[in-house]
Amino acid sequence: MHRSFVREFNRATLGERIPGPRNKIEMRDAATPVTWNRYTGNWRGSYEGWLPSGTNLNMQMKRTLPKLDNFYMIGHWTTPGGGLPPAVSGGRHVIQLVCKKDKKRFVTTEP
Repeated sequence: MHRSFVREFNRATLGERIPGPRNKIEMRDAATPVTWNRYTGNWRGSYEGWLPSGTNLNMQMKRTLPKLDNFYMIGHWTTPGGGLPPAVSGGRHVIQLVCKKDKKRFVTTEP
């Protein structure tokens, strides 16, 4: 699908649901899998990583690689389902691993 078609379709759909704003929209943009691929290099423009299934839903990928000290993997390709929440959770998990390795207590606070 061409990006301008997607933008205009979204603009028209918004105008059907909420009267008035169609002519007040100053900027429009649309992202497609091609956009994601161009800016992130993700396979086929995936923005979430692995598709959850019955076999991988509870799978945990190792966060380290052999013979590569102090290297930890996080991101939406390291957790089935992917996206921002699992990537953030993966970051937290890596910090817990670092604390354990450094024999430091992992402590959290709330803002």
